Amino acid sequence: MQSPSNSNINGIFPGTTSNNDKFFLPLEFLPYHFTFYQVTGSGKTRLAMKLAIEAENRGIKAADRERGLFSKLKSMPISPWKDFIGRILGLLVFSFLAVIMVGLIGTSKMK
Repeated sequence: MQSPSNSNINGIFPGTTSNNDKFFLPLEFLPYHFTFYQVTGSGKTRLAMKLAIEAENRGIKAADRERGLFSKLKSMPISPWKDFIGRILGLLVFSFLAVIMVGLIGTSKMK
């Protein structure tokens, strides 16, 4: 779906309405939260991606201005080796617990 050229300079064209009317999202709405309620497979993710791409193409950058979450996450180095060991240990511990539970439940049912 291509954006109509210069149809609305102050809005983003995410698509058309059910009546095939062109719908433009005003740029002043972008600093606020959005919620999309639609059934599975109706295009919620594509709509969100289109809004993000259109906003970026117009020079609008998303940022977490209040908390700086991105900068906090970026400054937290995680060693790939420690991450790997943690995942393997987690898998082994929970698998071991599952085997014990199945064994206990299975033997109590046999009596």
